[in-house]
Amino acid sequence: MQTLKTDIIRADETYGDYGHESAETQADYEQQISDRVAHYPGCAVQVYSGWVWSLRFGDEQRWSRRSTKHECERVVYQVVERLGIEEAFSS
Repeated sequence: MQTLKTDIIRADETYGDYGHESAETQADYEQQISDRVAHYPGCAVQVYSGWVWSLRFGDEQRWSRRSTKHECERVVYQVVERLGIEEAFSS
């Protein structure tokens, strides 16, 4: 499964928010992603080099590290949608 998670993360880094060009559409899209990840365990936290998803203090999901909160939330959402919460947050 690690390969699938890696493939999803690589695609996110390559394509990003492709297809959400307008400011209004982008803002709506960002809000939709934030709303969807709100029920996931943990949250996006700001760290020195950007944002990372943290399940609890010190338990960072390093694969989720991105330069903005939205990018972090988006990759977490994509991985959870494809793999499920348990697999996404497993080591």
